Amino acid sequence: MMNANKKKRLRLLLCALAPALIAAFAVAPLPTPEKFHARPYQFGRQDYERRTTARLQNLSPLRGRGELQIGVGVRNIDPEIGQPLMGFVDSGGSEGVASPSFVKALTVKCGDAAVTIVAADLMLWLPELSGAVAAAAGLTPAELYFTASHTHHSVGGWARGWIEEFFYGKFSPRYFDRLVASAAAAIKESRARFTPAKIGYRRAATNLLQNRIYPDERSAREVVEALIFRRRVDDAPLATLMTFAAHPTTVPRELHQASADYPGAWRDYWEKEFGGTALFAAGYVGDARPRAALNTRQYGEKLGELLLAAPETPVEANDLASLCLPAASPTIRLPLGAEWRWLPFIVPCFFPEETHLSALRLGDAVLLGFPADVAGELAPPLERGAARKNRRLMLTSFNGDWRGYFLTADSYLQRKSYERSMGLSGAEAGEYFGALGELAMEKLAAP
Repeated sequence: MMNANKKKRLRLLLCALAPALIAAFAVAPLPTPEKFHARPYQFGRQDYERRTTARLQNLSPLRGRGELQIGVGVRNIDPEIGQPLMGFVDSGGSEGVASPSFVKALTVKCGDAAVTIVAADLMLWLPELSGAVAAAAGLTPAELYFTASHTHHSVGGWARGWIEEFFYGKFSPRYFDRLVASAAAAIKESRARFTPAKIGYRRAATNLLQNRIYPDERSAREVVEALIFRRRVDDAPLATLMTFAAHPTTVPRELHQASADYPGAWRDYWEKEFGGTALFAAGYVGDARPRAALNTRQYGEKLGELLLAAPETPVEANDLASLCLPAASPTIRLPLGAEWRWLPFIVPCFFPEETHLSALRLGDAVLLGFPADVAGELAPPLERGAARKNRRLMLTSFNGDWRGYFLTADSYLQRKSYERSMGLSGAEAGEYFGALGELAMEKLAAP
């Protein structure tokens, strides 16, 4: 049930939307998406695909070669009492902190080139926030790689705009400024002092997920993986970047306290048992929820135990390459119930059609950052493409923007689900960005 404040805000939102809704109904909403998408998906048929491919061809990645060095920076971003929480619409203002939230920066450097991975205990990033962080840090898009844990008890109130405020809480200029300053400070700290390092890779199978789209028919991507950064001289752990697919929703919905959810529990366990600074990045979360009957602490610790027991293989990394590809995206179509979409002409007012894809190669490891909740069903072709280049791929969601859910066209067209209704960029977006990811890997592999 919605609380009184949410009901009041919903009424105000509907009143504000009324003229646009009447205009849209006058022309009639779009028919079901099935009538607008051809199958199977073929890259290159659409104008936005061709425009983005041309941009990629003309793009010069940031490149560096030399001994790998890393630096780390950390800042707390816990909300104040009463600050809106983000993730569950009815969660209300924060009544305290169940587990601390952080923004962490890991800078990797080879030669004169350095790229900072920014991982935050936020539900997601939006362009105004990530753009402000980049400006405050004085860095270009290719020098930053954003990601988030996607905890559904994260702080809100940092998104400006009446639609954003409806979903993410009343905008607080003071907290927005604090969040930007905290992230920029962590980035600058990570670039202030470097330590010669080397990288290891760990991967373990799990049994902790349920497929949200096909609960009783298919498994989710049951893999936890991590890049381990060690001090070169003595192998001491410096930092770990882990990805996993489960939506961080193990904290009870009714708890009105900020929480890093199970990524925070994994972080605490890993830093105590393994050492170094732990960074969590949401992976293929678009079709996965926690399945095991474990509480938040147990879930995070179980992931840590699996990763601790996994073998570690070296990653050859004496060079890096990074790019941020401006990507023209399919027209956003906002849902109207299960079967209809609003006409595109009213949408660009709220969702610009331009977004981006992030890619970072460290030797034979590649990170791809997508602006969405990415479904695990998109993993096989991406991983096959990486394997053909002898690369190990780690995909992360929430790269500084958010364009809804990315699914395969078949799941979007054939399955009535929440994920489909939140597939704001249409049936082809997932496979389109998957194809861009493969092209970006090829671009980074070229000399």
